[in-house]
Amino acid sequence: MILSLKRDDICLLGLTILIGVLTGLVAIGLHDLLKTIQKLAYGYVDGQFLVLSRSVPIWRRVVSVSLGGLLAALAWYLLQKKQPLVSIKGQLKQATLGKLPSFFQHLTHALTQILLVGMGGPVGKEVAPRELGALISGQLTSRFQLSTEKRELMIASAAAAGLSAVYQTPIASFFFLFEGMKAKKNWSSFQLGLLMILVATYTARLGIAPKPTYQVTQLTNSSSTWLLALVLGLCLPPFGLVFRNLVQKMEQERIKKVSILWWLPLSMILVAFASIFFPEILGNGRDTVQAAFLGLNWPYALSLLIVKGSLVLLALKAGAYGGTLTPGFAMGSLMGLLIGLLFFSWLPNLSLAEASIIGAGTFLSVSMATPLTAIFLTMTFTGQTFLTLPPVFLSVGLAYVITKIIKK
Repeated sequence: MILSLKRDDICLLGLTILIGVLTGLVAIGLHDLLKTIQKLAYGYVDGQFLVLSRSVPIWRRVVSVSLGGLLAALAWYLLQKKQPLVSIKGQLKQATLGKLPSFFQHLTHALTQILLVGMGGPVGKEVAPRELGALISGQLTSRFQLSTEKRELMIASAAAAGLSAVYQTPIASFFFLFEGMKAKKNWSSFQLGLLMILVATYTARLGIAPKPTYQVTQLTNSSSTWLLALVLGLCLPPFGLVFRNLVQKMEQERIKKVSILWWLPLSMILVAFASIFFPEILGNGRDTVQAAFLGLNWPYALSLLIVKGSLVLLALKAGAYGGTLTPGFAMGSLMGLLIGLLFFSWLPNLSLAEASIIGAGTFLSVSMATPLTAIFLTMTFTGQTFLTLPPVFLSVGLAYVITKIIKK
């Protein structure tokens, strides 16, 4: 039976809460699945950087990543053989036409992303919970007589809620709803979007701890930190724009036909052999970020930056699906570290960890075109407070201005 919710705010509120709860539970499931896959493949769980880099045998890295590429290639080939996969933006467009993507097809698609990341693929994991949140929202809202605008808002909010649930980043995800999902800025969007994000976040806390992703120092208000923020805000935008444009190009040219069966496994074999020399590249980039925060010498940091960025782009071109949030954060942390090392001889009191933190947030703000989202992701990921964020605000704000100038 189809219910009319046009004037029934209580039912709309209940639907918002239900979608938030389901999205939070999905995030827990994906989180646990990723840990299980990593444990089976490597004998470690996400974030145990020193265990991965020092203890996992080379043969295990090579076999795990290569097998992950083969399984993912087979899954994506079969999933796209008869009908294309629908992105979140595609789901929003379909909502205006009253269409729904295949639930089983896109559930399997999201699980395949987690499989690839868990077995060492270099792309991000954040797209899977966002896509499943949007998918659930689309399925549920189709059963009610909601306006097209309301359906689009509920789908976009669920995508933002999925991001918040898996990373425990409600503030950043609220801004992502408007910066990344392009939700309309009105009172209804603020209310329903924030409610769904908070419900999903707190539901996910049943299985995902709300703690910083990385162990790193707090930013200070020293003169060297402010100078770093100024320099990074000026220097990183061109690199962030290049990476963003290359990602879009690779996604547009992504291999989807039968050739994915050999190109994607081959790209993962390259990842596997690169991990012999750079074990931090395995997975979405979390270990790369932690390595940058702990400190690296400049030849290794530069090589790691080039290899990580190249392999992410290669994987996307070869047919992989996944996010670029953590890979972008990783590349920014390495760029911040490299610039910090450049200035270290003149500023011996400079904190290289602070350079990496500011660099990560600044690069991400440009590569994702979401400045406020990037600032608060940086805060949550690194355990910063509102009092320690001003240097990041300066760097990201300056990067935003420079980006606008470059685009003109």
